[in-house]
Amino acid sequence: MKRMGSYKKVFAMSAAALGMLAALTINGVSAYFTTYVSAGGSQVVHLGSQTEIHEDVSNMTKHISITNTSPINDCYVRVKVFHSGQLQVTFTDKSESGNLWKYSETDGYWYYGPILAAGASTEILDVKIGALPEDFDRDSFNVVVVQECTPVVYDEAGNPTADWNTVYTDYQDIAHGQGEGGQRIMRKRKVTYLLLALAILLLLGSTVGSTRAALTYYSENYIAEITVDQIGVSLLENGEIVSSRDYDEDEWRVRTNKGGDSTSGALLQKMLGENEKLALNKKYDEKLSVKNSGTIDEYVRVRIYRYWMKDGQKLTTLSPDLIDLNLANTRQWVKNPNETAECMELFYKGILRSGEETKAFADTIRIDGKVAAEANVETNGNTITTTYKYDGVEFHVDVEVDAVQTHNAQDAIRSAWGVDASELGIL
Repeated sequence: MKRMGSYKKVFAMSAAALGMLAALTINGVSAYFTTYVSAGGSQVVHLGSQTEIHEDVSNMTKHISITNTSPINDCYVRVKVFHSGQLQVTFTDKSESGNLWKYSETDGYWYYGPILAAGASTEILDVKIGALPEDFDRDSFNVVVVQECTPVVYDEAGNPTADWNTVYTDYQDIAHGQGEGGQRIMRKRKVTYLLLALAILLLLGSTVGSTRAALTYYSENYIAEITVDQIGVSLLENGEIVSSRDYDEDEWRVRTNKGGDSTSGALLQKMLGENEKLALNKKYDEKLSVKNSGTIDEYVRVRIYRYWMKDGQKLTTLSPDLIDLNLANTRQWVKNPNETAECMELFYKGILRSGEETKAFADTIRIDGKVAAEANVETNGNTITTTYKYDGVEFHVDVEVDAVQTHNAQDAIRSAWGVDASELGIL
């Protein structure tokens, strides 16, 4: 009886094993694997501004200049002079060229043309008061100078320009013709000071873990026809490989632009020139594409993660959309309609042949100036200081790429990525 029971156990185990084997070979049902590369990192966004006006007086002349006392951020500046209509006032640009200060008949401001770099001062603008009328109260008249600054922003052509709809200022407008003794009123409104910020998009750390095994399909009719040593995929930035993973000589070979034992690459390290500052709202080249570095054809998916952090904590009050990675070739790259704000998911439409490179799925990156929307302005004497709510935040951009085999693609894609390839229109 004991021997009969032993036979029953062996029979049951054998039947179970055969059942599992059948499950793996019926109609191509199989295990699917993916090859996977990544790159990502972060950089701190520095915000803040401080300008100081200087008014020296000699011989009935005010000598006006403005210093940008910020250690980082550049800006544009302008001044407006208020005085009694009884006074005769003349203005002189004391710069060597004599044309750095420009007067606007439209709004009455004097605009300083060049960008005022951090730590630099404007050339002097002289305001000379002419002879006073005989009945003029020489002891009570005043000439008020108002300074304002605005961030350096960029137009569609990538040229720096001033946005005077966004202004730091120390005083409210004083109506024309107010007369001598005009009261200076502090302007207390909060402003959106969109200032040039040094926010270099270097990837200082990667958040992506170790890569997975390359995709291989097994079935009773296809076993061993696709082998892992044929699989490979690479992520490229502006034409250069930043991360690749290929199976070669019976082992995975992972290469990144960070070198060493790193399994994830770094993006955006060459975005800026030497000593160049990164500006809010400016578009920078960031062409991202995928190459099939293996010897078999494959389908490709890309995931892009954008998020903000500060002091080691993720910020949910800043939208990922402020990290504007512009998507390109949208007919070739299909977006997942169920993506989240933080994670964009793209599928390459069609087969990526061995050795071929896709068209770019992104071409530019821009940090939206709305990150500087909330600011407090404080005036202390002749100095204006602006403190931003989100000064010191880190923006993160991580990219993951994985590929799946072309054999039995519908099932392989559903198994690996959890989507219906036919519905997405990517087959």
